[in-house]
Amino acid sequence: MVNCLFRNVLLFCLIFFFSCKTTKQTTAVATENCETLATVKDFTGLDGCSLMIVLDNGDKLLPVKIKDETFTLREGQRIKLSYKELQDVASICMAEKASIEITCIELIAGKPVVAECHDTNQPFEVPWMQEVIRTFNPASIKKFKFRPDGWAYLFSTGQKQILYDCQGTLLCEHQGAGVNKCMEKYLPEKKGKEIYSNQ
Repeated sequence: MVNCLFRNVLLFCLIFFFSCKTTKQTTAVATENCETLATVKDFTGLDGCSLMIVLDNGDKLLPVKIKDETFTLREGQRIKLSYKELQDVASICMAEKASIEITCIELIAGKPVVAECHDTNQPFEVPWMQEVIRTFNPASIKKFKFRPDGWAYLFSTGQKQILYDCQGTLLCEHQGAGVNKCMEKYLPEKKGKEIYSNQ
């Protein structure tokens, strides 16, 4: 009789324990809602950089870990995600606002959103240019005719030259003041208009 009672009590405790555990796990999953919109961009032209997550406000995030191991990041993907910032993570890229673990990620169906091509002489009015200026503190910015219907912007720091297209996509980076083969490929005429100088 005692053994039977003991077994029933033990069985009840085990059922209660696993019921609580299952409820906890379900609640944890439900909180991941992939609410932040972003675009995957390739920054391999910058020293030590690769694919990064660019939020709609221009912040660049370096993905160190993705909880969903089946998801593969690719250039141009439009995504929704949730993430947590990782502290004390060493990075040689230096262009990101934070290193992150992606806790939830979804690919937005349909064609990738094409960023606006900015034709401007006022770099502080363009969000992605503001971010580049904040990151690199350039001494000057020059605007070049790029392809039949676009523009390119050359940010020069004195030690480095960084070239972007009008949508904010990095084209190439060159250490030093001279024009390298990358610049010659994209800017064959080399006739640019200075639109910013802090000298």
